Amino acid sequence: MDTLILLEMINQKLIKSLEQMINEASFDETLFPVQRGNTIEIKNYRIYAFKNKYVIKSIDTKERIAETFCKASALAIAKNLARDKRFNITQVMYLDNKIEKHFFDSLFYKNSIDKTKDSFKRDIIETRLDIAIYETAQAKNDLDRFIFQS
Repeated sequence: MDTLILLEMINQKLIKSLEQMINEASFDETLFPVQRGNTIEIKNYRIYAFKNKYVIKSIDTKERIAETFCKASALAIAKNLARDKRFNITQVMYLDNKIEKHFFDSLFYKNSIDKTKDSFKRDIIETRLDIAIYETAQAKNDLDRFIFQS
């Protein structure tokens, strides 16, 4: 019974020290995106999700910054602009366009594989599908570096 009381006291002390650490810490606002419905906010930027795209807007100026195909690209742009307003978005947009191209290539190749009866043609299309999937994954990894860099 004494050990339970001791454990409870230790837990209470841990909870209090954790609360104190959280209250005293100063966090970078760009580390914590906030999602409300189909909108994501990162500091002074909002990302709006539409049917086939994501739009990044500045809260301050109401200016449309960019329109992207994938959410990772929109997050990368908003997060880096929140850190540094002079951030150049061209490299992120290049990666976004690359992901979009290879995504639609993958859809085309999958459909072609289902429709073709020629085994030689199917092998070629499967190779192209593998390349498109690989290129999409590589571009996504590059985008992740933009999102998670310190």
